[in-house]
Amino acid sequence: MYRNVCQVLCNTCKSNGLLVRRPLTTNAYNYGLFSVISQKIANSLVVNSAKDQLILWHEWTGMSWSAEIAVVTIAIRALITFPLTVGQHKILAKYDALRPELIQFGQRLKKEVDSAQYLYNWSPIKAKLMYNLRMKQETKRLIIRDNCHPMKGSIVVWVQIPVWVILSHAIRNMSFMYPIADHNSQLIHSQLSTEGILWFSNLTLSDPYLVLPFLTAVVNLTIVQVIVSQLMDKLFASLFVSPKRRQ
Repeated sequence: MYRNVCQVLCNTCKSNGLLVRRPLTTNAYNYGLFSVISQKIANSLVVNSAKDQLILWHEWTGMSWSAEIAVVTIAIRALITFPLTVGQHKILAKYDALRPELIQFGQRLKKEVDSAQYLYNWSPIKAKLMYNLRMKQETKRLIIRDNCHPMKGSIVVWVQIPVWVILSHAIRNMSFMYPIADHNSQLIHSQLSTEGILWFSNLTLSDPYLVLPFLTAVVNLTIVQVIVSQLMDKLFASLFVSPKRRQ
């Protein structure tokens, strides 16, 4: 009796479009709406090229996969991230060096705007608008002169994120034998499952003790804290200037 009732309910839901059958699969990319983006990235030419290069490097060097991943990470840091970081600091240093010149210009400009406000009978709102407009123009001119636009300081992020996405998807494809589970993919998968170190000997599985995600979070939070502290120090230094320089 109950079986017949359940069958009637299921048939009703199917006829009304309320019950949709989803195929169960072990594919790591089938976990929701994000799968569309993940599949496009995983099937992209740049990810497949990165995967082929990692496999070629593994066969040529004979290193274990854990050692190769560490070496590739250090190489990317040394050859890409570090030079960009040095350039970033140079750009930000040039931008900070403009502060005294802008302060002096702002003092002169304030006197000129006060004189113009008195001569041409400007309203306080118009005087403030003219002051801000002229300061923006001078700031833009100095930035172009010294080639130190602050947006160039974010180049490290815009390079680091694509590199991380490409490498993570390349390693993920090898871990899940994606997109084709042929003989070579099975061989790479078996190597990854045995060439780990310490407690994560199987690189095709997630960290069972969550040590690596925890360490990654701690390191990233520490880096963010250091950067925020430096920015706050600069902000306080610019706010609490001497009264003589504020005039």
